[in-house]
Amino acid sequence: MVVLGGGDTAMDCVRTALRHGAASVTCAYRRDEANMPGSKKEVKNAREEGATFEFNVQPVALTWMIPDGLNGIRLLRTRLGEPDAQGRRRPMPVDGSEL
Repeated sequence: MVVLGGGDTAMDCVRTALRHGAASVTCAYRRDEANMPGSKKEVKNAREEGATFEFNVQPVALTWMIPDGLNGIRLLRTRLGEPDAQGRRRPMPVDGSEL
């Protein structure tokens, strides 16, 4: 299972999925770990429960299998660009880095 996002709600989803028996859960976030909006404690707790993390990736497509539904996600690597007006560095796609 893949959870998209880096905030506390994403950590809640990750941890709930693990507690409900998901074989594995990966949290995918478009910036690096230092720029995650979620609390460090929530990330630490998610790791302790078995979550893995992919940083600097963003979704570009979902794949579907009829009639089963969603069966995959395609991700693209990102790099942090220049800071915006609020001082946050925007994620920029890295050409040719689709996973």
